[in-house]
Amino acid sequence: MKTNDRRKLERPEIPTKPELRMLLDAAQGKHRALIVTALFSGLRASELRASDGTPPT
Repeated sequence: MKTNDRRKLERPEIPTKPELRMLLDAAQGKHRALIVTALFSGLRASELRASDGTPPT
């Protein structure tokens, strides 16, 4: 087996729509904004961590 064979890796668990709704309902303030951005933007985790909130030029 090759060391970079991604097919053998466990797939991440994707939350259901009700789970996402519960998460959004519980989130407040700046955490809610980050969670909404993460859920609907399609950005990778590293891109979210690097963002300072300003739109790209």
